[in-house]
Amino acid sequence: MTIGSDEIVSSNWLGEYFVFIRADKASWSGWTYSLGLHPYIPANTRVVVHTASPGGSGTLWPDRNAAGYIDLRNGTTLQVLRQDTKSGDLPGLYVQITGDSPDAGKKGWVYSLGLDVQGGGPLLFTSPSATEWR
Repeated sequence: MTIGSDEIVSSNWLGEYFVFIRADKASWSGWTYSLGLHPYIPANTRVVVHTASPGGSGTLWPDRNAAGYIDLRNGTTLQVLRQDTKSGDLPGLYVQITGDSPDAGKKGWVYSLGLDVQGGGPLLFTSPSATEWR
């Protein structure tokens, strides 16, 4: 599906909006809550781990179905290699660690929550202007 309108209507919940969506094959359209919508993230998108606390970390799982993980420090840069849009509760972004990290070059799976587009904002649906609430 695709967001089919620039019109965004705020709900009573902070960070939640109503957006107009349209089926990609144009068989239906309508309004829905923004929470639960997950953006399509193209391959080669560069993202940065951004945790709520300065000493926080994210997690990268080399194999999302096995034990073992790598802690990702706040500020670690990643390159999205692909996205599994049907991952359900499992991490859905397959990434490679880039930049100045002892784990640079390693690949694995991460959740999109807590990632920012490098030089931009979060990978979550937000108002077009972070300072403007509609």
